[in-house]
Amino acid sequence: MNNIGGCEMKKEEIIKFFLDTVTEFEPEKLEEYIAEIKKNSHSS
Repeated sequence: MNNIGGCEMKKEEIIKFFLDTVTEFEPEKLEEYIAEIKKNSHSS
């Protein structure tokens, strides 16, 4: 579990929030971001 700014969030919650933000502004880049998240989650 990661501590971000002193408050704990589940990775799923972070991703959901992030994807909600992404789809609002750049839906065409959604797949790109998902690929990046998957790559990062494996290396962490």
